[in-house]
Amino acid sequence: MTSHRPTTMDDVNPSTRPAARAGQFYPGDPDAMRRAVDGYLAMGAPAPVIGRARRPARAVMLPHAGWVYCGATLGRTLGRITLPDTAIILGPRHTPYGPDWSIAPHERWEIPGEAVPVATDLVEALAARLPGLEREPEAHRLEHGSEVLLPFLRRMNPALRVVPIVLGRTDGAGAKRFAAALAEVVKQAARPVLLVISSDMNHFADEAETRRRDGLALAAMRTGEPWELAKVVERNQVSMCGVVPAVIVMEALRLGGSAIAPELVDYTTSAAASGDTSRVVGYAGVVIE
Repeated sequence: MTSHRPTTMDDVNPSTRPAARAGQFYPGDPDAMRRAVDGYLAMGAPAPVIGRARRPARAVMLPHAGWVYCGATLGRTLGRITLPDTAIILGPRHTPYGPDWSIAPHERWEIPGEAVPVATDLVEALAARLPGLEREPEAHRLEHGSEVLLPFLRRMNPALRVVPIVLGRTDGAGAKRFAAALAEVVKQAARPVLLVISSDMNHFADEAETRRRDGLALAAMRTGEPWELAKVVERNQVSMCGVVPAVIVMEALRLGGSAIAPELVDYTTSAAASGDTSRVVGYAGVVIE
């Protein structure tokens, strides 16, 4: 059953997905947004790249909270890499709208002052390979998992095209099927594609417990074994919202034929910004070259 939702500009112009979280998760004024992005990227520019240039990556994991909490982690993580012209963003579903597997049907996604084009050729390729992956707008209408990342990605590469994907309930067989299709589409793409895992880490335990649980999950992720990550997250009740996207991306890379070695670039919790250590969310930035 489809949940009721308010009418938005997407009903008027379905080819464009309007910015839904500007002014909430990140600045709604275009100039303020760009200044904030530049400031966060500057935080990450010197330290992560001492003795090394920015390098291409196959995948990254980025947090998707309000920038006041995770902007520095976004800047430090993206400071490690060069950005190709195409990014496929896989994030969790935070709203009750839409199906469990949804790929954006739009031609462009708006952010304050501009619009980011969607790589419709890759949308079509993925939808053709994955029965159950629906081209529909509902899951994306109020979702923030891709939107809060777009100003950073667009600022780093003005030629960027994106493919926003929302993932809800997915079992192991479904994750393997999704990963196989994703690996094939990336392999056949005419140009390099960056896979983006949109995920926060453990939610709403105290600072010490959040760091403990997140440490277990990130150690499992660094093994490069997607199913080890899934097992550790489930066994230790780590409320990592993007574990399904992470498992799918890692499995897709593994199917690509080479070993993966995820590198933790930055980790923090919401307590660093709020000062409240009693109920926190963890944020991690990971690069897979």
